[in-house]
Amino acid sequence: ATVLSLEDHISSEFGKLRGWLATREEEWQDQLRQAGRAQLRAMQRNLQELAGRCQAAQEMLTEAQARLPQQNTMEFLTTLGQFKGPIQYTAWKEMKSILNIDLPRVTLDPATAHPCLVLSEDRTWVRDGPLRRPLPDTPARFDFCVAVLGAGAFASGRRYWEVEVGEKPAWTLGVVHASVSHKGKIHASPSKGFWVIRLRGGAELMAKDTPPMVLHPQALPHRIGVYLDYEGGQVSFYDAQGMAHLYTFSARFAESVYPYFCPGLYDSGGNATPLKICPLP
Repeated sequence: ATVLSLEDHISSEFGKLRGWLATREEEWQDQLRQAGRAQLRAMQRNLQELAGRCQAAQEMLTEAQARLPQQNTMEFLTTLGQFKGPIQYTAWKEMKSILNIDLPRVTLDPATAHPCLVLSEDRTWVRDGPLRRPLPDTPARFDFCVAVLGAGAFASGRRYWEVEVGEKPAWTLGVVHASVSHKGKIHASPSKGFWVIRLRGGAELMAKDTPPMVLHPQALPHRIGVYLDYEGGQVSFYDAQGMAHLYTFSARFAESVYPYFCPGLYDSGGNATPLKICPLP
């Protein structure tokens, strides 16, 4: 991609957001103006009603006047809640509908999990354990590498998910071709259908490219963002806390791909904390 085409891409992507935000801001301002006019009309009706009751019975006027502040207060609090609430978060939730990227609810596929792996009941976290469970050695199950795949394949579109790695000293994350070997020792590389980064020894962060590339972020990330552009042939990794870029693979996918998770060996409890798939808003 040339610099000019990337500039056009950036301008286009931010232009969509600016246009959408400007439209929503005007809609919210219009709603506020309408709500204000509605409250004014309601107060005028209340005053007219009270004036009529004053002529009929002073007692009824006194009672209505006691109710009026409470009624107006409730109407004001309703307006306050609607227009002085978490506007940015509300807009963000609505904005997702225009984003040309899918934020899938990624979960783990237990049928692929190595027998030593422990998965949460909701299949959103995984850790290695000291015991190998007596599970059938099916073709789908990893039998040497302590790995597990995501439950759904991707064969199109742009996807993004995040994984909490915390302070684990070892882990591997990324995407793999559907046909990768699940048996024996794995030498991960793009030519074998692996687009992954890994941490070893609590210090060395590496992209398993050809050749492998040691990464040098300012600080080791505690939360990893994984971005997949299937048609664009791109897998990128980010420190999700501030979206600092870690590494990008260029790829030509020949088949569907799966999210890939390896929490690393148990290491006598030294690496027992789980990898956690993070819910996104």
